[in-house]
Parts: sequence; C-alpha cells; structure tokens
Amino acid sequence: MGSKRTLILIAAVLVGALAAYALYTYVNGVEDRAYEDAALVEVYVVKEHVPANTRAEDAIGQKLIARGRIPQEFRPATAVTDLSVLQEKVAQVALDPGQVLVTGMFAEEGKVYGKFSESLDPGEVAVTVAVDQVRGVAGLIRPDDRVNLMVLLAPEGGSPLDKRVQYLYQNVKVLVVGQSTETKPADGTTSDPGTSGLITFGVTPAAAQRIALAADSGGLYLSLAPHNFEPAPVDAATLGSMFDNIPLDPSVAVPAT
Repeated sequence: MGSKRTLILIAAVLVGALAAYALYTYVNGVEDRAYEDAALVEVYVVKEHVPANTRAEDAIGQKLIARGRIPQEFRPATAVTDLSVLQEKVAQVALDPGQVLVTGMFAEEGKVYGKFSESLDPGEVAVTVAVDQVRGVAGLIRPDDRVNLMVLLAPEGGSPLDKRVQYLYQNVKVLVVGQSTETKPADGTTSDPGTSGLITFGVTPAAAQRIALAADSGGLYLSLAPHNFEPAPVDAATLGSMFDNIPLDPSVAVPAT
C-alpha cells in the first residue's frame, strides 16, 4: 500500500511539473509560433511556495493557488478544475510555484502520504482476499463498511446434502477496496474501486489466519452489514435443512438453536 501511494504521489507531482514546464515555455515565448493558434484553457496554478501539510483552504485564501491559462494540449487529464474538491484536504508534499494543480497533490487530513500500517489499530493486522462480483456484493463494498464473512463448505466424499454455509465472522471492518482507502473518489468522479475484487480487512492475527484459509478454499462469501448491525449467532444452513422452519419473509430473523 505504501509503495502504491508513493507512486500516485510521484505521478501527481511529475504531471504537475511537466504541465508547469509547458506553461513556462509558453509564457516565455520559446514556442510562440507553435502556440500561435493554440486554444487556451483554464487551470489552477501554484503561484507561491506551498509547504507540505498546508490546508487547501489556507493556500487558496492566501492566493498561493490561482487560476492560470495553458494550451489545451498541455493540460493534464487529472488537472483540478473545481477547487471545492480540495475542501478539508492538505498538501501531501511541498508545491513549487508554476506547478499545475492535479489530483493527488492534496489529500484528506489524516490520510496524508505515509505508512499504511500507521492506520491500523493496536493488535490489528490487515489481510486481503480476492472475491468476484457475486461473492463480493456486486462491488458495492467501500472502505469503512462492515461486512459478514460466510464460508461454503462441501465435505469431500460426502453427500451433496451435507454441503453447508456458515458464518465465519460478522461485522468485519473493511480497510481498503482495491487499492483505495477513500469512501468515495476524492476528485468527485464515479470510479468504482469495488470492481477490482480485492478487499482488505482489519482483524486480529488469529482471525487473519482463518480468513486466509477460507479464501484459499474458494468458498468465501461476503454480505454487507448495515451501520447499526449487531453480531448474533446464526445456525449453519445445509441443503438438507435449508427449508426447515424457515419463514417465507426473508427479513424475519430465525433464532439460532
């Protein structure tokens, strides 16, 4: 996770720097002839040095960031076009004058570039499983959600009626989906990190072992829990007993025996 976030940060800084160079050459007339008929578009440019950890609101209020114009062909695809997406975010690194503002230069406070391990609670480890869209609630799971983990078990050599599903853990904390720790895209886009199929949980070391074993068996299913979910015992379901004493309304809980 740390290396991934490092690459994202480096990419953001490099994109901003390249755009800044294009803006510099344009302003200084090095390629006046080439840009004679170029369409200019608005971007946000770092006007004065922005120290690392500076709040976006402060940088904007002090006019360290302001509008600029650059040939359209040099505007980065990730250029920030709306400063409102920077609210409650801080600069991940120091920003130099002339850099074009791009997504990734500012991040949510408390989620600034650093070791992901620092976000784990004491006694907690991170473990990742891969699930498809069916077993992963159609990609609807997001960081900070809580999920229940079910395991499908098929005893070797046993009757098909012996196949069963039972809960392994309930109310498990989701730390990361794919490689994103954001509950929604920071730039306001509609990208879907859930389609990656990778889900990372924060659990105890013992729970991590069992989750890894269940995932390796290929029988791990996730169900999305509501925000006020309270764990409760649930009997295992088997093909032979799945119709026993089951209410027709699936919203009615069946007491554990």
